[in-house]
Amino acid sequence: MRFQNQFIAALTSTALFGAGIAYAQDDETPAADDTAPAESDALPATSATIADAEGNQIGGIEVAFTESGMARVNLSLTGIATGNHAVHFHETGLCEAPFESAGGHLADGMEHGVNSPNGPHPGDMPNVTVPEGGALALTYFVPNLTSELVQDTDGTAFIIHEGEDDYMSQPSGEAGGRLGCAVIAPPAA
Repeated sequence: MRFQNQFIAALTSTALFGAGIAYAQDDETPAADDTAPAESDALPATSATIADAEGNQIGGIEVAFTESGMARVNLSLTGIATGNHAVHFHETGLCEAPFESAGGHLADGMEHGVNSPNGPHPGDMPNVTVPEGGALALTYFVPNLTSELVQDTDGTAFIIHEGEDDYMSQPSGEAGGRLGCAVIAPPAA
């Protein structure tokens, strides 16, 4: 239930802020606790280019792990077919077309989908709705997606699918083929 409330709050925030309304954070705000360390333990944001099977850039993604424990995902897409598309983090940081090299969803022992009683995967995200013109930019807040999961030994990829996620079907929501891929963290050497 806690996850569902976080997910709804994140989705509501996305609806408010993901539609292109800018918001700012004042980095000069003093810390509430003067005994807190000067630097955060949070990892810096990771950015990657999303490419289609022919190697053409179709977007970009930035993932940052926040002090709240939620991952902040900034996503931009261009030249994508109008309609709903599933977007997920996948278990292997490889993007060799047709992107099966990225493996399945980043699952961490969970089932796929927010409608699954044993879900969702940490790599599950809400569908994106691409408007006429094929471009969008939005921000998602993703609970349970941690830097440890993303930066494990086999790395992590981000995938945009041809179809939409039904949020329930196993193992991947019947989302269809893979339109584009970005390596978020490569496999360890």
